Amino acid sequence: MKKFLIIVCSIFIFSCASQSQNNNTLYDCAIKDNITQEDKLINIDKYVNQLEEKRNALILENDSVKAQIFLSKTQNKISKHTENKITNVNKEINYDYLSKKITSHYFYYYKNSVLLIGKEYHYDTSGNITKVINNDDPENYTLCYKEAEAIVLKKMGKKYEIKALGRESTMINNEKVYYWEVITSKIGSFKNSDKRELWIHGKTGKILKILKLYHFD
Repeated sequence: MKKFLIIVCSIFIFSCASQSQNNNTLYDCAIKDNITQEDKLINIDKYVNQLEEKRNALILENDSVKAQIFLSKTQNKISKHTENKITNVNKEINYDYLSKKITSHYFYYYKNSVLLIGKEYHYDTSGNITKVINNDDPENYTLCYKEAEAIVLKKMGKKYEIKALGRESTMINNEKVYYWEVITSKIGSFKNSDKRELWIHGKTGKILKILKLYHFD
């Protein structure tokens, strides 16, 4: 999530108290990443006509969940996408187009940008796990995305909302520092001048910078 806005501001470095790692009990970012045996094979017979015509088919939609199937013949892939409208956490399961067998599945948090979260699993043709990637990057981020959002909202106050966030890194005092880049905006405002970008240390929770973003509104 790199800047498309012109950043003109002073940099504020705070000595905010570190967030305790025990706060994970308050902001549970754990993902239930298990899938069923039925998930390992997809049946698209009911949706063949829709997929051939539109390349996607709606399976289910209600107030909290939306599930769809997408077809990409060029990539030899079928994808089953499940969106949780309440948590903004999405699950993606990919299948081989010919065999209809699972090839991978992963999760992401979506708020105007894609943030990979939880573990990503890859499978062989027999449905066995061959590779696991921890997209949470626990070595560099002991602070989860919900905790980073909470720190930002506490700092900015009730007039602001989270617009986007992502993982970034920079050099500070010759040391590589990993941080959460969080974009906020005044609620109801579409002006770029009402946006703020905060850098939250990935381990300590300290606010490293607050940037005021200016652009032609």
